[in-house]
Amino acid sequence: VVKGDAVDYKRVIVYLDDEEVGKVKVGRDGKYEFNKEIKDEGKYILAVAGEKGFFKKVTTPKSDPLIVSVDRTAPEIAKVNYAGEVGTDTFAISGEAEAGSTIILKRGTDVYEVVADEKGKFVIKDIALNDDGVNVYSIVAKDEAGNTKEFSEKVSVIYSQDSSVNGNA
Repeated sequence: VVKGDAVDYKRVIVYLDDEEVGKVKVGRDGKYEFNKEIKDEGKYILAVAGEKGFFKKVTTPKSDPLIVSVDRTAPEIAKVNYAGEVGTDTFAISGEAEAGSTIILKRGTDVYEVVADEKGKFVIKDIALNDDGVNVYSIVAKDEAGNTKEFSEKVSVIYSQDSSVNGNA
């Protein structure tokens, strides 16, 4: 959806990758809205121009281009590493996911978030263990387009004061 203001213009011409893909009438309030379904994922260059006049049409130069991304694919979490049993009241996880995606670890109202680096690596430290015994967390990846995917396995850590394993190692 492309929408905006074009006061004093009759129509707006919409360009995608430097090709005209349509025209839309400007409403009396100066606003316009153009709908175009894009089937393929990827990056596209979007620009618009205003048009006015009837017998003598005048068209503005194209607007500054805007790069838009179409992304409908949920991010993957390729790997998650953590200690299965710890003797401290916190632990850490590390792993690999889609670069730039937000990794969200949840247990009840406890939520931890981190962004995977440009290589897709992430680390969440100082995750609280609330209960003796098994503590189970869900892990979700969310990309910049808002697509989400839950990791197929839960993060399950046993907290035992008798354990000699440091959870943030």
